[in-house]
Amino acid sequence: MEILKERTKSICPQCYQELDAKVVEVNNEVFLEKECSEHGRFKILIEKDVEFYKRIMNKEFKKERVPFLKLALPITRQCNLNCQVCYSPDRRNKDFSLEELTKVIRDFKCSLIKLTGGEPTLNKDLPFLIKTVHESGKVSGLVTNGINLTDINYVKVLKEAGLNRIAVTFNGFSDDIHEKINGQKLLKQKLRALKTLKKAGMEVVLSVTLVRGINENELGKLYRYYLDNQSFIKLLRIRSQSQVGRYVETNSFCLSEIIGLISKASGFSKEELVEPLFQYPHFCPSTCRFDLDMFESFIYRINKRGIPNKRFRKIRFILESLSLFGARKTLKMVINKIKGKRKLLDAVITIRVWPDKQRIDLGEMQWCFTALLTQDRDFLPFCYAIIMEEKSCV
Repeated sequence: MEILKERTKSICPQCYQELDAKVVEVNNEVFLEKECSEHGRFKILIEKDVEFYKRIMNKEFKKERVPFLKLALPITRQCNLNCQVCYSPDRRNKDFSLEELTKVIRDFKCSLIKLTGGEPTLNKDLPFLIKTVHESGKVSGLVTNGINLTDINYVKVLKEAGLNRIAVTFNGFSDDIHEKINGQKLLKQKLRALKTLKKAGMEVVLSVTLVRGINENELGKLYRYYLDNQSFIKLLRIRSQSQVGRYVETNSFCLSEIIGLISKASGFSKEELVEPLFQYPHFCPSTCRFDLDMFESFIYRINKRGIPNKRFRKIRFILESLSLFGARKTLKMVINKIKGKRKLLDAVITIRVWPDKQRIDLGEMQWCFTALLTQDRDFLPFCYAIIMEEKSCV
């Protein structure tokens, strides 16, 4: 056994008391160990690839958190679905008042505000709130199930209010999958909403929740759908189900597992997917998030395997002759023309693995850039906040 982190913090999964914890390696897997004086010892698997974990963990326990760059703002607790997977299923809490929401939007220091729920389109003041975000000089995002976005006139109202981007949950291409995860057959409505957003000229994030045994085999189809619709889908966001709120009784995916699934779906090796980010000079390690740039993966493959023919040897000349920005831009144009790779080169995939009360490492939460406004009017790191919200419902 190797100790990877001698000292960090976690919580008891039964009483939510803050505990001392450590991270250890056992048989090439990574475990979080902690002990509660009342509920005993816990040893929780948090990552299956120890070498990968060593490269993404933050070794030192940081007393002061990094400044928040984003805010997730729940503008209603109500929802028009009853999903089997939902990190915030409690509908009993009272919504924040319009005055409270407006004040938070104007006063909270960040660059991006994501309006969430429940289902945010159920709040009749949504256009006003979007406009307030816009007038505050911040970027606005909407996180939605998409059910109410089949009406193009409504979508245009949101766009005219200043909405920058919409994240739409879309978990697969069969009603069976939607029924198991979202509780209803929703495929036609989801596709109609995406078609409406495309027609309205909205930028979209395709947001996928992976649930083991239900939709991980859909990732290839989802990846190809994203590539074929990059005119309006600007990002593919993949996260594992977290055992917070309401969830399916199955093990969550760890970060390296999802990268493996994307490798299978995209045709890039795991090395080609992850190494470009590790080489990025401003890379900020995180055990719960990882961003993949397919353009960088393609460049890494070329450099690793060599230049395969005369046409690609011209690319190396461009790379060596031009400035970094010029090379990247020109290289894209060249490869787009000679290999038809435009879809691939513009692809960006974000991966999120939200920790739950079993697996949370509070030391890692100090590096979280996204705040969530809780029912107690606190601004906490997102994943820690949804766990504390769960505690208040127990």
